[in-house]
Amino acid sequence: MHPRIEDYALIGDHQTAALVSNLGSIDWLCLPRFDSAACFAALLGDEENGHWRIAPRGADACTRRAYRHDTLVLDTEWETDEGTVRVTDLMPQRDSSPDVVRVVEGLDGRVTVRSTLRLRFDYGSVVPWMRRSDGHRVALAGPDVVWLRSEPPVRAWGQGLQHALGVHPGRRREPSCSLSGYAGSRPVRVGNDAVRQTQLDVYGEVIDSLALSRRSGLPAKPHMWRMQSALMEYLRSVWPKPDEGLWEVRGPRRHFTHFKVMAWVAADRAVRTLEKEPKLSGDLDGRRPLREEIHHEVCERGFDADRNTFTQSYGSRELDASLLLIPVVRFLPPDDPRVVGTVDAIRAELSHDGFVRRCGSDHRPAASSVDGLPDSEGAFLVCSFWLADALHLTGRTEEACELFERLVGLVNDVGLLAEEYGPATGRQLGNFPQAFRHVGLVGTALALFDGDQAG
Repeated sequence: MHPRIEDYALIGDHQTAALVSNLGSIDWLCLPRFDSAACFAALLGDEENGHWRIAPRGADACTRRAYRHDTLVLDTEWETDEGTVRVTDLMPQRDSSPDVVRVVEGLDGRVTVRSTLRLRFDYGSVVPWMRRSDGHRVALAGPDVVWLRSEPPVRAWGQGLQHALGVHPGRRREPSCSLSGYAGSRPVRVGNDAVRQTQLDVYGEVIDSLALSRRSGLPAKPHMWRMQSALMEYLRSVWPKPDEGLWEVRGPRRHFTHFKVMAWVAADRAVRTLEKEPKLSGDLDGRRPLREEIHHEVCERGFDADRNTFTQSYGSRELDASLLLIPVVRFLPPDDPRVVGTVDAIRAELSHDGFVRRCGSDHRPAASSVDGLPDSEGAFLVCSFWLADALHLTGRTEEACELFERLVGLVNDVGLLAEEYGPATGRQLGNFPQAFRHVGLVGTALALFDGDQAG
């Protein structure tokens, strides 16, 4: 049986990362980069698809584990009848070849520890050939090479306590693979078809981030303003067009309200920057009317006056959790009746006990979803943080704090969150861990506690 998603911890070196279960097993690792093929793929299959477990013989889940302060150095400890042992896992930052370092330390007593290493290249499908070189074992399969270095001896069949792993895999690109999927979730595909999509809201995100950096006192670089101006010029030409939206929908392109709001954000931040710093080059006279044009269109075409709520896209009746960001990005003031109505509508139709689905509507069949997915998917945790932000901004801070505390309570034993949460099962779901969710957590903490208490 697979460990639960929330039973994993993350180690990494900024260029790739591994998932380590509370059983002491590395069940997922792509080397040498995030976009490389996995050499440990048990997470999406079984142990035969590659894993590396170090744990006391006969032990199950660890007794406790934690990261060392402000690091991704993971300490995992087992207390057994024979004594206590610690396994420390880390991936040092590097310039070239990656390393996985696993250190076994006896804390008291005498504990027998077993290391089981199964390397399987190309997402668990290729068994490497093993040979010796300079006193180390080398695993080879086509362009993929792994060196095994350890203090204890390595048995001929490839098991033993391994302290370091140096890897130089090649690159492969396959559309799909034969893995059975996490808990039977199939099909397993390599890559993401969203790479072919058009998602235009990101330009507003980038320009907003650059404007924030200037307001925060970071040194202004001339090339950054030139880049921002170039992005703005591109956005000026494409904002009237439809796209696939924030959620990478499988349906036809639409005029998603969130994208249009973020296009307004880009124009607004450009105008504000030019007004504050008139020495910068830029078409201020052209960007002011652009900002007003976008704002007028969104309020005219993206708002359902009958229900007093903004909608997912122009002309639709579906709701979308991204609309909770309207007051956050200052498109409209929090006390505007349209904002309050949107927050209340999303809370009523997309939220279950504070856990918010990303989109949908109670008055349309699930099969008609623009995303092509049923409404039975889990709640998106970042959307729940957005709801807390919106409640706070609309004067319901006590409710926002209560929701925030419940959301923070979902983190696992090392403080990580997945993409989704299933309220009915009490399980974390989807991508794990996901930075987007942690960004939401940090942002809400700062909004609620003014920074000083947000730690």
